[in-house]
Amino acid sequence: MPKRVWWFLNHEPATLDGLAAVFLRLVEGALRRASPGAPRDARFGAVLFAHRFGDSLDSHVHFHVLVTDGVFSGDPADFGPAIFHSAVDLDADAVQKVRDELRHRGLRWRRAASAA
Repeated sequence: MPKRVWWFLNHEPATLDGLAAVFLRLVEGALRRASPGAPRDARFGAVLFAHRFGDSLDSHVHFHVLVTDGVFSGDPADFGPAIFHSAVDLDADAVQKVRDELRHRGLRWRRAASAA
């Protein structure tokens, strides 16, 4: 998380929720781009837990996330089978791009949220 938002993460629950949503959108987009043949509306699966403390019980807000290694497509209206598109070429650079983009978009989201 960007250092500038740490205080807000501890004192404003809406900030934690908003940044989690930004993070999950970024991860989904990265997975969709890395999944050959996946349509633009393909979705991923994820479970996210916000963890508020570090090992020594100090304040350290971060996420624990389980994410599918690809995306699913299919028409949910027809209750047909989902098609899984496996992500390929995910490496440390892809993770770093998501991290860098989270910093940029997270700060932009926080600025917009505080102005509203």
